[in-house]
Amino acid sequence: MIEEFFEGLPRALRVNPIVEVPADVLLVTRVMGLLSGLGKALDSRVDLLATIMPYAQRLLAPSAGAAGATD
Repeated sequence: MIEEFFEGLPRALRVNPIVEVPADVLLVTRVMGLLSGLGKALDSRVDLLATIMPYAQRLLAPSAGAAGATD
């Protein structure tokens, strides 16, 4: 899934160069790409997406709860 994202993102940006990607997104995708490459070079069996998702969900949960409280 991560590989598909990293292959599709540059294509999408080339198709629509007007889209401006926030620096934070670029930094995270670059780090994910570097970690993925390092894992492949070391023949790692760690699923990077499965490892990161619980942390991402925890970060997004408070903002989802705050948005629901204001409605």
